[in-house]
Amino acid sequence: FLRSKESVSLDEFKHVLSAAAASAKEDSASYFLTLAAGHQHENTYTPSTDPDYDALLEFECDSVAGAIEVERSLRNGPLSTQLAPMIDQDSSPVVTSRILVMKDAPFAHIAQKMVCPINVREGKTVEHFRDYWQNTHAKVAVDVLPVIHRYVQCHALASTYLDGRRPAFDGIAEFWFEDLAQ
Repeated sequence: FLRSKESVSLDEFKHVLSAAAASAKEDSASYFLTLAAGHQHENTYTPSTDPDYDALLEFECDSVAGAIEVERSLRNGPLSTQLAPMIDQDSSPVVTSRILVMKDAPFAHIAQKMVCPINVREGKTVEHFRDYWQNTHAKVAVDVLPVIHRYVQCHALASTYLDGRRPAFDGIAEFWFEDLAQ
């Protein structure tokens, strides 16, 4: 999740982000399977609203080691250096997660994606949250919302909780629709 610095225009931010994402993919082809630079839907930029984040930069790796290497690069490596003039690093959390595809249906048109960061409710354990989200909530969401064509749960890796640390988010829900108006 990336938040631009206030001094950076949205167009400049999108341009630099797209270039950084393309170079990161070229430099790291050995373990990057895909790289997407997703910018918030244009309708969120109105005088009365300000999105929580200006962009979502996603890396899918074929191993946990690859994901950890990407996370290091985002925090302290070449990608961090390239994006530093543009992003507010204090407001741009990195979440390393395991992906679970809960529904995957074909699309007739280009899909639109909604991303929802999630944290464990106070008083609940991460284990309880994961079990409920994966085994109860997912079934209900897929059954109740037929307009969802793809539903993915991204569970923060267990290693992000070591030594008393907490990830910025315990999970991220991703929903794909034919049209966000649905």
